[in-house]
Amino acid sequence: MGFVSAVVILKEWDREELSVQHGGDIYRNKVELDFSVSLNPVSPPEAVAAALKESMGHVSCYPDLLQTEVRQAIAASDGVTAEEVLAGNGASELLSAVVAYLHPHQVTLLEPGFSGYHHALRQWEDCKIREVTMEASTDPAGQLFSILWEGVETEVLFLANPWNPLGVNLEDTLLMQTLSRAERQGTPMILDESFFWLSDAAERVPSKAGTWIRQFPNLFIIRSYTKIFSMPGVRMGYLLSQPDNCKKVQKKLPEWNLSIQAQELMPVCARILGEGSFLRETMAYIKRERSFLQKELTERGFLVYPGDTVFLLFRGPETLFELLLKKKIMIRPVQNGQKQNRTLYRIAIKDHESNLRLLHCLDEVQKNDRTDTGRN
Repeated sequence: MGFVSAVVILKEWDREELSVQHGGDIYRNKVELDFSVSLNPVSPPEAVAAALKESMGHVSCYPDLLQTEVRQAIAASDGVTAEEVLAGNGASELLSAVVAYLHPHQVTLLEPGFSGYHHALRQWEDCKIREVTMEASTDPAGQLFSILWEGVETEVLFLANPWNPLGVNLEDTLLMQTLSRAERQGTPMILDESFFWLSDAAERVPSKAGTWIRQFPNLFIIRSYTKIFSMPGVRMGYLLSQPDNCKKVQKKLPEWNLSIQAQELMPVCARILGEGSFLRETMAYIKRERSFLQKELTERGFLVYPGDTVFLLFRGPETLFELLLKKKIMIRPVQNGQKQNRTLYRIAIKDHESNLRLLHCLDEVQKNDRTDTGRN
């Protein structure tokens, strides 16, 4: 349905074809510290826990089919109207519902990217998926990486902000150029902002989401409360798009797609984010610990790729995942198609004590590796 081209400025990156799958598989592994799942290291305000506790007294009630209070609260927080909001059982449910509504037959996915897009597209056997590796080259200063892709034929364009697994925010100017080009070509665009509230971009005010969805009728923005409030078990995602789009996507969802817990927590979460202090506290902590981890990993000889969010990508030994798992620490190997590229890993930014424990275990792994090498 047309061609889309854009230039995306990212920080220093190598030429790879990568994707990242979900972490958090604590059910088949003995894990004490899970660095494979990226959640807010700052505990949510007491109001969130109180709302969750209160919701347990309402589990005998059906949730509101119209999501009235949820939509109104998100709209007030994100600068949109309630009709431009649709809440979902996590971002994943909404991603699948948008794909079901659009029902594309040919999609080009840009790599590196998130494998959840494949999962959403594979619900349609008649959808042909093609992968294109973005070409990379460093600028003379070595500070920025310019990824240029053009001539990509696709019926739906998937972009992520911040990009996963690189963890870098896309610049507003370049996003605007991409949106404009996609709109001219009639190409729907899914902007995955699942990690938005845990990225440096969340501190920019005002949010441009409302302006963008009104200017671009084919734009679908997906965001999440799951990660910033550290509640992946509750599932709290939402879609921002034009009212007609929201109505049509809702038809692809179950009647009661929100749990009563999510229904009562999401308005509280929206109000907290709208107030701003929790977000500022979160970003200050993440930036401090991210800088600390990046420095410490670099000093230990790892190649770390600078990021703007609550995880870091770095290069390490092929056996690192297994060695840390023996110490009951789980990190996330980055995937290359159906094969695992065990030299690249994504780790969460956690609380300082947990980050110190990770570094201590890495020291032990490196020490044992040097000892084994010396014996050989």
